[in-house]
Amino acid sequence: MARFYFHFLEGTSLATDDEGIELPDLSAAVRDAELAARELLAEAIKAKKARVPEAVVITDHSGERLHTIPLAAVPPEPLKGEARPPHYPMPRLNSPLLPNLAFFICSLEPL
Repeated sequence: MARFYFHFLEGTSLATDDEGIELPDLSAAVRDAELAARELLAEAIKAKKARVPEAVVITDHSGERLHTIPLAAVPPEPLKGEARPPHYPMPRLNSPLLPNLAFFICSLEPL
């Protein structure tokens, strides 16, 4: 087990973690830091904060930087703007699908 420290980079200043956390290895520290960054980002959005830290910096006990996670990299894929739901156009009035769609809608049971 090693002790890892999660610091938050805000502009040119670093909000330091003085306690750290013991984890088995760096990959476990990266996973924990990503979760912490997501929680921080979610809370900032809920609180409508104008600014959030730019990154989480993981260091070891000597202060050596081991890994940096930009907060822009932590939202789930659909929220990053890369993956978008497909666009389904409305059927045209002369579409051959329209009679089938009308039949389907009329055959639905009322709630």
